[in-house]
Amino acid sequence: MAGMGLRKQKLMRRRAALLERISVQREELAEVNARLQPVFLIADRAVLAGRFLFAHPVLVTGLALVRRKGWVGLVTGAWRVWKTYRYVNNFSKKLTPRQ
Repeated sequence: MAGMGLRKQKLMRRRAALLERISVQREELAEVNARLQPVFLIADRAVLAGRFLFAHPVLVTGLALVRRKGWVGLVTGAWRVWKTYRYVNNFSKKLTPRQ
């Protein structure tokens, strides 16, 4: 019975040491988190921006045209796309089988 008491005391000391270590690590982690919070916010915004741009490819293309050729280039490009769409649409209607 005396052996069980010593073993229990040893386990209790080990547990107390582990709890102290956990407490110190938790404080260190809180300090690291506080230092890295601005970096995490920037990374989160970059991911959100990437998702937005991926979800709106027409907007990205339009902005690229505006930046490259200005507003006149955007209008000219949009006009060409519209004319091409109308041509392809009319041509595809002519290809449908007649009944």
